[in-house]
Amino acid sequence: MASKIDLYLFLKPSCFLPLLALALAFFLFTGCAADPLQLDRKVGENATFYCTEDTQRQIKLLYFQIGDEFVNGFHDSHEITVSTWPNTKVDVKAAAVHMYNLNVSHEGDYQCHIEFMGSEHTLTVQIRLRVTAPYSRPSISSRCDAENLSCMVECTSHGGYPSAELMWNATESNGSQWRGSVNSTEVRDPNTGLFSISSSAAFDCLGGKQKVSCSVNDSTSDILSSNTLSVCADEPYSWIPIAIAAVVCVVIFILAMVILCYCCPRTPPGNRISTDEEVSLKVTSPAS
Repeated sequence: MASKIDLYLFLKPSCFLPLLALALAFFLFTGCAADPLQLDRKVGENATFYCTEDTQRQIKLLYFQIGDEFVNGFHDSHEITVSTWPNTKVDVKAAAVHMYNLNVSHEGDYQCHIEFMGSEHTLTVQIRLRVTAPYSRPSISSRCDAENLSCMVECTSHGGYPSAELMWNATESNGSQWRGSVNSTEVRDPNTGLFSISSSAAFDCLGGKQKVSCSVNDSTSDILSSNTLSVCADEPYSWIPIAIAAVVCVVIFILAMVILCYCCPRTPPGNRISTDEEVSLKVTSPAS
């Protein structure tokens, strides 16, 4: 029978990491690790990782880690000399680890290794922590050119995690759905890890008045929608109808002049009678 390795060695910094890597390689290679338990929390909340449901047996050791990084632990007869996360606390009676004031950096796959008194078997539990943050309600604004021929609309939302996309909803006055160009950007805060997202859309006003809104669908809540904004005039402003009307008027005027010139009778110059001659003829004409 192989000699037993005293697990209290994990308390020594020089021995902890090699033993931890060996244990992880064993579980991954043999496929003995079960599917991880899922734990969902929001930024700023607390989380409790339960390593076992068996709280009646006395615990000899418990150590909690993420990857190859030690988080916190307990040993029945040895003091822990490895540094622990300051926002964690081991609850030996509940066989659990409490983690406070979560942020996105705490997200990941954790392993809890536990051994009971009188047992040579180490129980390993996989726990996946998923941290999220709700986005703010999108805000929307617009600016149009002087002729009201086109409008640029911008939508923004802040403070969310994980990454998400803004969606546009626009309907023209005739009921048809809008199709246009969209430009989206995403910025991540280096300190908090939270995302701020923005999207700008160009609207062509040839279709008349349009009702526009935007929304974000994150993983923590229902769809958050902005206020509805009206862009473009009720009737699109255009010089085309005015130009057409002017051309029609000019054509009608020219046609009228042509008709007057060709249809009105003209008296030949040699047959014209002056006014004096016409009066003289009237005076000398015999009475009937």
